[in-house]
This record gives sequence, structure tokens and C-alpha cells, in this order.
Amino acid sequence: MKKFVALMSVWLLVIPAYGVPDIYGRMVFFANYSSTSSVPSPSETPARIIVSGRTATAVDIKIVNVGQNIPLTYAGSRINNTPGFEFYVSEHYALKSSMGEEFSKEKLMLAELAYHQTAAMLGAEPPDPAVRMYVIYAQNGEQLREAMISDVGSAPGGFLGGFTLWGNMSSYNLWSRGQPLRIKNVIAITGTM
Repeated sequence: MKKFVALMSVWLLVIPAYGVPDIYGRMVFFANYSSTSSVPSPSETPARIIVSGRTATAVDIKIVNVGQNIPLTYAGSRINNTPGFEFYVSEHYALKSSMGEEFSKEKLMLAELAYHQTAAMLGAEPPDPAVRMYVIYAQNGEQLREAMISDVGSAPGGFLGGFTLWGNMSSYNLWSRGQPLRIKNVIAITGTM
């Protein structure tokens, strides 16, 4: 197990420089993908959090609605606009959401509050602080399907709450009462597993 984790860690550290195969076997090069200039960088959207044991306290978490401007994420070029969705960014995450501003900002705030404990639990953080982790949240199955098709060109059927796609290092989530945001999967696939 230790060899696998070490090998996975080394492999994930070279992704930004050399690329990774997507779900169709094509190489995605993150270094060649540039974010829109109107999207603030992660350093411009800081998440100041005090962590004490199992408690995380928000001091200041800046979350920005960037509309249809596509942020730089580990999904590389496998991220696109979808009608009815807007992008929101915080320091570590980019959220494509059809759930409205209040819901979207709340989910990003919770994700940022959980970030440090999740990274500590997994033993590492994603390799590039200038690149955000990509999470998608949809109101219903049809919207989630449309978001997946616009990003990766296809959508499997039969999902109940969503799933994580390793091909574009993203977590697709369908809103449902009591369904937690699967941030741990996004962190795990972007370099901390």
C-alpha cells in the first residue's frame, strides 16, 4: 500500500507539467490551459481559517461568482460552460452550479472549512496552489447530465447522487436532502491520495 501511495503521489506531481490521459485516452496538459483574466487567482480569493484540533473556524473566506468565465482547474480543458450554470471560486475550489448563489457560496464555504482536515487526513495537498479543484452541483439529473456532456462529451446513466470522474478529476453532484458534498473525492484525485 505504501508503494502505491508513493507512486500515486509522484505520478500526480508530474501531471501539471506533462499531462494526464482523459477518459478517452487523450492527453490533457494543464500547463497549456489558461484561465480567463476576469477570474481571480486562488491568492486573490483567500480562505483564512483557524484550525484547532477537529474544529475549523472561518475568519474570512472570499467566494466570487465569476459567471460564465471558466477558472483554471485540474480538469484542464475538460471544463465548459453549461446553460443554467454559473461558476463560483474560492481559494481551493471552482464550483459549477445551477443551485443559485446562496447555496453555492454555502457549499464552497463548507468545503474550505473542511479542506485542512481532509488534506491532513489524506496526508498531502494538491500539487499546484494556482490550480483549483473542480466540483459540479446540479438541481436535477437532467442538469447534471447536461453538465457532464458539456464537459466530457458523455454522461453515464443511473447515478443517484452523483459521482467522481477520474478522467477530468472532477466531482459531479446531484442535490438531494442530506447528500453531503463529496469534496474528499475531489481532494483525493487531485494529489492527496
